Amino acid sequence: MRKKLAQTLLRILGWKVEALPQDHPAGSVICVAPHTSNADFFIGLLFSWAVGIRSGF
Repeated sequence: MRKKLAQTLLRILGWKVEALPQDHPAGSVICVAPHTSNADFFIGLLFSWAVGIRSGF
């Protein structure tokens, strides 16, 4: 349910996920930049939920 909610919220906010990390090894680091506002944290969190990536901030 969290995945669908995140996908819907991203779509409403005008974001489109174009590329998904496919075969990333366990323990890999994915960086999201640039950080231009405090909203970037929430966009990153929604993205990780939408694509099913376990993330830590």
